[in-house]
Parts: sequence; C-alpha cells; structure tokens
Amino acid sequence: MTKHPRYAKVRQPSAQPKPLAEATMPTRPNVFISATSGDLRTVRGIVKDALLTIGCHPVEQTNFPPDYRTVHDMLYGKISACQALVHIVGLRYGAEPQPLHNPRRSYTQLEYDIARDLQRKRGDKRFRVYVFVCAEGFPYDDEPDEEDAEKRELQQQHRRTLLQGDFLYETPADYQALKERILTLREEVIHLHEQLDDLKNELPSQTAAAVVQALDAEAIANRLRTEINSRFERDAALAREQQQNWQALRALERNRDMALARVDDVITTIKDGLAGNPDPIFIEASRIIEKEGSDAALAYLESHQLGVLAKADTAALQAQAAEDKLHKTLSPLVLQADLYETRQQWEAALTLLRQVADKAPLWFEARNRLGRMLKKLARYPEAETEYKAIQVLAQNDAEKAIALNNLAQLLQATNRLSEAEPLMRRAWSIDEASYGKEHPNVAIRLNNLALLLKATNRLSEAEPLMRRALAIDEASYGKDHPNVATALNNLATLLYSTNRLSEAEPLMRRAWSIDEASFGKEHPDVARDLNNLAALLQATNRLSEAEPLMRRVVGIVEISYGKEHPKVAIALNNLTQLL
Repeated sequence: MTKHPRYAKVRQPSAQPKPLAEATMPTRPNVFISATSGDLRTVRGIVKDALLTIGCHPVEQTNFPPDYRTVHDMLYGKISACQALVHIVGLRYGAEPQPLHNPRRSYTQLEYDIARDLQRKRGDKRFRVYVFVCAEGFPYDDEPDEEDAEKRELQQQHRRTLLQGDFLYETPADYQALKERILTLREEVIHLHEQLDDLKNELPSQTAAAVVQALDAEAIANRLRTEINSRFERDAALAREQQQNWQALRALERNRDMALARVDDVITTIKDGLAGNPDPIFIEASRIIEKEGSDAALAYLESHQLGVLAKADTAALQAQAAEDKLHKTLSPLVLQADLYETRQQWEAALTLLRQVADKAPLWFEARNRLGRMLKKLARYPEAETEYKAIQVLAQNDAEKAIALNNLAQLLQATNRLSEAEPLMRRAWSIDEASYGKEHPNVAIRLNNLALLLKATNRLSEAEPLMRRALAIDEASYGKDHPNVATALNNLATLLYSTNRLSEAEPLMRRAWSIDEASFGKEHPDVARDLNNLAALLQATNRLSEAEPLMRRVVGIVEISYGKEHPKVAIALNNLTQLL
C-alpha cells in the first residue's frame, strides 16, 4: 500500500485592486409554480399562461430524484434561482420523496417550506410567496387514484396551518378567479423588475482590498467544516432511524471526509477571486459565506447563475484583452462548483466546470480544474483531452510544470509509463530552475518520478530521488510532518523491494508514528503503514509481531471502506498468509 503522490495547486498572481465592475442582472422575474399534478393540472397551465402574460418566466418541477436529500438540494437550487413562488393548495397530498422525511412532507409542501426559508433570508422585497388555498368546491381535475386516509389528513393539516397562520393567503372559487388574481399581480411584478435592476446598486461598495483585509479565512473554514459535520450528523441520524446497515453509515463518513478536504480549496478560490478586479457577485457571495453560511451563499449564487452565464456570453465575444474580465465574471461559478464539491455533489460541480470551460476555453485554470474533476470521476479520455489542452494554454513556468505533471499522472494511471516519464522529467527541470533545488515543489516532482521508476523496476535510479525528496520535505516542513511520513513510506517500500529490510524497518516505524500522531489510530494512512511493517516482519519471520499489526489493518480498513471493499479483501488475504 504505497501512498499516492501529492499534487501542486495553481495559484493565480495577485494584481492591484481596480474599480468594481457593474453587475448585469436578469430583468425577467422567475416565478416557481408549486401545485400537485394529480388534481391541479389545469390550474398549473392557467397560472403559467397568466405569468407569461404579465412578463414573468414560469418555472416548474415535475420530475424528482428518489432520495429525500437529493430532492431537497435540487428544489432549493431551482427555487432559489427565482424571485417568487406561487403555492396552490388543493385537497390532494401528492407524491413524497423516499425515504420518508420526518415530519412527512410532500414535494409541494417541501417547495413551500423552501420558499418561506428564502423569503426569511432575503426579505419580502427580494423573494415573495403567494398562497392560494382552493376550497372543497373548487373545480379540481379528476384524480388518477384515491389517496389513503393518512395522506388526506396530512394535506388537511397543511391547509389548516396555512389558513390559521400569520401569512396572507387567498381562496379562489374557480379557474377564472385564480387567473384574474394572478393577472392583478402585474404591479407587483413591475416592482420585482425594479428590485432586480436596483440589486446591482446594493452590492458592497468596499474595494477588493478592503474585502481581502476584512476576510477571516479561518472563520469561513470553520463555518464550512461545522456545516459539513452538521449535515453528516443529520444524515447519519436519519440512516440510523431507518435502520440502514453499517455500510451506509461508512459511506456517509467517507463523503464527509471528502467534503472536508475541499474546504481549503474554497478558501483558495475566495482569495484568488478577490484579487485584481473581482466580480461584485463574487464579493457579495464571499461576504455571505462568512456571515450567513454556505446555504445562503449558494442560494445567492444560484439566483444569479443565469445572469452570470448571460454576462459571460457577452464577455466571451470581446477581444483577448478582456480575457481577465471573463475569468472574474465566471469566478462565482467556480466558487459555486467548489461548494458543491464540499457537499459531494460531483455531477453538479462537473456541470458548472464544463460551463466555465466552454465560456472561457483559453483559461488555463478552468481547463485544469475540469481535467482534475474528470480524472477524479475516472473519465480518463475526457480528462486527457483537457490536460493536453492546457499544455498549450500554460503561460508561465509554474503552469507549464503543473500541466506536464498532471498529464503525466493521468498517463501513469492508464499504464502508459513510457509516455509519462519524459513529462515528469520536464516538470522537475522546470520547477528546479524556477524555485531552486530545495523547494517543496521539487520534492513533489522527485517523488512522482521516483514512483514511476519504481513501477518500471528501475530501483537504483529511484532511490536517490526518494532520498532527495525526503531531505527536502524534512527541511521544509519539519521531521514530524505527514508529508515526511509519505516520503519515508515511499523510501521504505523501495528498500523493502531491494531486500534491505534492516534499513526499511526504522523508516516504516517512523512513518507509522508520524501518521498516527497526525491523523489518529484509525486513519487509512495508519493502516497502510501497519500493513507495510507487518509485511516486513513476516519477511523476517517475526510472525508473532506481524499478526496483531495485520489484524489492526483489517479493522481499520473495514471501518474506513466497508467490509465489501477490495482493500478489505487484500488485508484479509495478507492476514491469512500469516496464520
């Protein structure tokens, strides 16, 4: 079990703050129609036509994914991109997501809950909810089936809550009354137009430098980590309530860990996005993340998503001199993708990264991010296309080294080692010339090349490179850093391969000690260290020492990956060979 090589990150150079650019906002309000299809099909069509008549864009959702959490996130994204919601309530409860939400809520009731939450966060001027409670004598459509008594009662409870609550509602007697009331909203729609046009003037007036100075990166990181852990606790509690198996809980834990790993990238995106001439929407989204959290920030970003894309279309038509402006225009979408990744919404993130790359095909960072996401999802042919594209787009030595390294890593992952090696050597040469021979980036290049040489059985060439990488990491990070444990582990496994077991053992024990102190006793990296040490002990016929270590490995990988994971099979096989 050798540890995967580390990767370098692109850091955009900072520029001097410039005056803030004006934001272009959509001036056609989006209005979400919330009504059951079973008994209000005709009503949905009437409301849709009336909204078009008064200059609104009607938005509907008729197809739903099965899982409650997916449904909620999907609906929140769609409704938050609107400026109002029309909630029409009949007698039918309608469909509901599975597993059942506690308390039970139908799709349309969830839509109403989300709308009220957005109204509370944004204020009535920026998001409005119109409620129509249809009477029992209303001309409902024929229902496709008869709902059970429990569902009918749940819908009656929802109706009573609306009728007895503090929010305004109306009770149309028939189709015509409902249509006439929607048409009378024309004046309010005009006001929504004005609010949208004025919104750009409500963005913060402080300069980018002031935002950067006021930004508390640690506070943002802590807020995001707290949100991720809270979502995990919520989902884990729901899984336990539904008596799901332990594998479901382990999957939630792994997703949480992947989301937590994205937090630092969010902070980097914010800092990079605020450099130079930042987009006003990006400034406001960064402020919202710090003050209100990622839910509010995503709602804000999603509500401006269409406007950002429209603005990007205009920017894309400009000359090469406007390329930097295009990047800043698209930076809210990059931040949005980062936040999706912290929620394990990989496909949503991939969709946004594709849109960004399509709008800015000459942007190195956009194409590199897209390639990295495609490689993460094992879509290697598409990833290779992006990584080859950035070879041409790289404009400085740092970008050239990153482009070479990333393409080489992909070639190695697809077993094209002879193609990967010259690229790795070129990346090493560039970084050594740019940063000096003792820089941590040089250690990364040395480590990656050494692992490739080891894979081609050129151990005598790999060893000095690994020793150099270890010396650089110790000087750069200190002797007890996890990066040092990576270098120790890689060197130790090479020494093991050359039967120099007495040299390898102390390095393995040291890597184990560092990882256990850094990550805790149940971390997968600790399992890797224990596995390597147990193999060495077995090779030196110290089976009684090796067995307890291998049993620990089995326990850790079962907890980390689930009992059906291939790594568990490997660990069990290794243990069997000891017995």
